[in-house]
Amino acid sequence: MRPNEYGFSIILNACTGSHDLVRGRIVHGYLTRLGYESDRFTANALLDFYAKWEISNPPSWFSNRFIILI
Repeated sequence: MRPNEYGFSIILNACTGSHDLVRGRIVHGYLTRLGYESDRFTANALLDFYAKWEISNPPSWFSNRFIILI
């Protein structure tokens, strides 16, 4: 069974809360392959994940897509 966009948001929030950068990036790659990256819930969870880690320059494609989703 694959998680849907809500499941990915919950998983990313868990990675954010547990300060697990490695697993969060693995989840990011997985949701990208499944096509959930452009979902608003998932994009918001990704933004929160990277913002909490204070990653100043996330991938440029992420920044460009997120601006479109807002």
